[in-house]
Amino acid sequence: MQSNQLDADLKERVEKAIAKLGFRVTVGQVAAAAGVRLSQAEQALKALAYDSLGNLEVSTAGEVVYAFERDFVGKIRQRSWLQRLRPLWKRAVNVGSYVARVAFGTALVVSALLVWLAVIAITSSRDDNRRDSGYDGYGGRGFVFFDPTDFLLIWDPRYGRHSRQRVDSGQNMTFVEAVFSFVFGDGDPNMGFEERRWRALGAHIQRLGGVLSAEEMAPFLDPPSLGRSVRRGSEKYEDESFVLPALIRFNGEPFVDDEGRLLYKFPDLQVVASTPSVRLTASEAKVPLEREWKFSEASPGQQAGALLLGVVNVVGVITLSTMLADPISKLALYRQGLGFVLGLLPALQAYAAGFFALPALRLFVDGRRNAAIDDRNDNRLEAVSLLQSGDPDLAAKSASARKLGSTRVIGRQDIVYTTDKGTEEQVNAQEADEFDRRLGVNRRSLPPSGESRRIDDVFGRREQRVRQQQREAEKIDVDWEDRGNSSSSSSKRGAAERRSRQRDDDWDRLDRW
Repeated sequence: MQSNQLDADLKERVEKAIAKLGFRVTVGQVAAAAGVRLSQAEQALKALAYDSLGNLEVSTAGEVVYAFERDFVGKIRQRSWLQRLRPLWKRAVNVGSYVARVAFGTALVVSALLVWLAVIAITSSRDDNRRDSGYDGYGGRGFVFFDPTDFLLIWDPRYGRHSRQRVDSGQNMTFVEAVFSFVFGDGDPNMGFEERRWRALGAHIQRLGGVLSAEEMAPFLDPPSLGRSVRRGSEKYEDESFVLPALIRFNGEPFVDDEGRLLYKFPDLQVVASTPSVRLTASEAKVPLEREWKFSEASPGQQAGALLLGVVNVVGVITLSTMLADPISKLALYRQGLGFVLGLLPALQAYAAGFFALPALRLFVDGRRNAAIDDRNDNRLEAVSLLQSGDPDLAAKSASARKLGSTRVIGRQDIVYTTDKGTEEQVNAQEADEFDRRLGVNRRSLPPSGESRRIDDVFGRREQRVRQQQREAEKIDVDWEDRGNSSSSSSKRGAAERRSRQRDDDWDRLDRW
């Protein structure tokens, strides 16, 4: 299975793009709709067409169209057990991610309880009155009992999506998830930014006919700042190297128009198999902007609770570590059935230290990230303002790009070869079309079979032939009268009639062929 070798994310994005485009696509269409490189789109289309027994169609100009059946994804999964296991594997990964988040938050609760239970046990052992009275903690005599399964009740069993996706969808966190969010955050807020902006740019290029300027691509890329004053002339950016990622991804090429203005052409995105192309949603059609990193998506109350519990845990770890400097305290823990806490103490200390060290580090890193994000977003909005400013030089440049841009739709009538028909049948059809072309006839416009028309009039030549015969007969009469050769007139007329009949026979043979 060729599709098993594809990246799972690439395969999923290309499959969605094929479905949105109507299951008959070109490489450029899929690259623009999925936001992937042209080479990646071509590789994925070949693999999916091979595994799903899709068809390849070749136009008269040599463009290739990939045609898929509507259930091509199901056919691929039926042929490969690995494809059937991928959804299960993805769900298992989501489960593991959820368990890790919940386990970390539960660990804080367990750590605080263990630490303070150990402190209470040591303190009670030093109190002669409590020891003589047989204080038994939470369990039986001389033994502190703790059941960690009690905290399973606060686990949310509804899992299945990444933390960032859950936050974006508006789902509330549980407290144990809020603890994880407080320490590690909620993932990259721009997780799907690259895909969104390349899809938006691809649709923008196709909408403008495949030819546009750097200024028209700038809002979708990472342009430099224009500065306080906009440059005069058609080139508003001193350095247009920021368009290189778009040229590499969509196989674009720079060129200069007749007025010396620098434009960029994307030939592969000018060829489509259907029109209109994929339509973006209202949010996707907007200029994509990056979102800032937030410290935590948990509610203020959840953050305060996590902070308070973290402080309680740190104070307890420090207190317990101080007490355990006395050997008698260690003996007291063994007597109370909490001797295992001694082995867990290094991990508890590392957990307490990391609980506040990691958030402090994130605050510093996120601050620098957000400053860079603000600068990039400001430059993109600046590029949008430039396009809306009505600059005459920029307007003339855009008008030139529109004149030079075009979109070619490959229809069924443009296909000369397809893999769903036999080669010999298509070769014969091409030869017949070529013969008709030389005769000036379009075979595609022939009347349906079964019409009551003569075989010699199938191609619409009967009237033309009658007129030609009349002209030849008139010419023979004129020649005969001018020469005044009455003796040979009957023989000449007979010869002309024989030539006319021979020509009719030739036309009949051509029509029957």
